[in-house]
Amino acid sequence: MPAAHTKTEVTRMMSDVEIATKEHLIPVAVNQILNSNIIMKRLHKRSRPWSDGKRISFNLKYGAGEVKEKTTGYEEIVVQIFDSFEKGYIGGQYLEAAYGINGLDVDVFNTSRMQFLNLTLEKVETMRDDFKKKHSEMLFRSSGSDVSRYPSFKDMFTTLTTSQEICEIAPDDLEIGSTGEYAFDWLPEVYDHTTAAPTYANLTDPTSTYFIERMLKKAISNIGEKTGHKPTLIICTAHVWDAYDEVLTDRQIATHAEKRYDGGYDIIKLRGVDIVADSWVEGGFQQPGATATCYIINENFLQLFHAPKLNHKWIPWEQMETQYVYRTMMRHFGGIAPTRRDVHGSIIGLPSEHTS
Repeated sequence: MPAAHTKTEVTRMMSDVEIATKEHLIPVAVNQILNSNIIMKRLHKRSRPWSDGKRISFNLKYGAGEVKEKTTGYEEIVVQIFDSFEKGYIGGQYLEAAYGINGLDVDVFNTSRMQFLNLTLEKVETMRDDFKKKHSEMLFRSSGSDVSRYPSFKDMFTTLTTSQEICEIAPDDLEIGSTGEYAFDWLPEVYDHTTAAPTYANLTDPTSTYFIERMLKKAISNIGEKTGHKPTLIICTAHVWDAYDEVLTDRQIATHAEKRYDGGYDIIKLRGVDIVADSWVEGGFQQPGATATCYIINENFLQLFHAPKLNHKWIPWEQMETQYVYRTMMRHFGGIAPTRRDVHGSIIGLPSEHTS
């Protein structure tokens, strides 16, 4: 059996691991986590810190005021206070991933320094992948125990129940008397085709009511005309994305100058709106379901939040007291919230790759 490492050798190896992890592996891992899905990639640069205690308060982007008549300059000035819809609240969500190295590999087995660093790299990469999964689950999970304080995309962009609180706000709370009119629109634009159950063939058929391009154009136009803010991003399953790719492939439409064709598209846009696929969207590979969902969102009205002291914070390697393991961790505490809901929407009841 090879000789065990001396205490000095162990200290030196763990020091090397500490430096490599802190200076090189963790920065790369965090960057890859933040680029793991399109929402995190686009919004993390303007993520805001908060210090509200157990819940995050955020400002809403609603407001209304009256247009004043032209003045001659001699009338009494009357200050008009704008009506506004000011605050929403969500709870922060805690994400954690921890991985360890067997103490025998460090203290006993004669593992070379390079082998040990390679093992460390594998552990950090595994921790990174675990964090990617947790971020996607936070955004796209299909259900939760408290949708008001911990809303997912499904809760924020498909829920039309006027009594259901989202971010501790219920649309019914905004009703003006009993007139059925609301001071502000706290509901998304939702197109529900669950009963019709369109197929993949319907999505690619230009004569069908459920032709994918027609449905997306309608959603983009209606949201833009209703709110004055056109969507900026559409997120769907790979199955739905493939349907639109097939439509464009049949037309052989491309915007690049090269006279070549590789059989598919890397980027799809519709009226300036990026269309991307994510396997965590409901009905996708990571979240199987009978039907699929397509989210139509405006990133200018979505806000990421983080706790300053737990913003993808790395916890250095340490020897556990109750296990013969050297452990490292990454922790994050934050959330995402819509500053308006009416500028977002969804198409639900689309064919799932698991059923068609």
